[in-house]
Amino acid sequence: ISDDFYYEANIVADSLLTEGFPGDWNENNVVKIGLISENKINETKLERIYIMANPISNSAGYNKSKSILDTSQEYFFNFSEQMIINGSQVQGVGLQPQSSSQNLIKISRLTIYKNKPVRMDVYLWEM
Repeated sequence: ISDDFYYEANIVADSLLTEGFPGDWNENNVVKIGLISENKINETKLERIYIMANPISNSAGYNKSKSILDTSQEYFFNFSEQMIINGSQVQGVGLQPQSSSQNLIKISRLTIYKNKPVRMDVYLWEM
């Protein structure tokens, strides 16, 4: 795996742990995707990216999210705690990696979700 690939994965992970732009972004006005408000995961933003970046129901939104996150690679992220979106447990956001995924890289960051410290794992790979 090249240094560029590690760099790109770190950029995606770092971007997710920003406020994003605009601060109250949605799928129609988002310039930069970020999940943070007041130093913790904003559940509204998490829900927005989950809906936007669902590769099954919204492949155009998933591709748009990749472009905004400045990656050409496939991506997926989740937390060490169970993610709840719209009252349902979800595995994570994005396209889940498969055993056949090429050059799979995992980047971990610490953050706050539901007022608890959690690990956010970001996966990037080539299809």
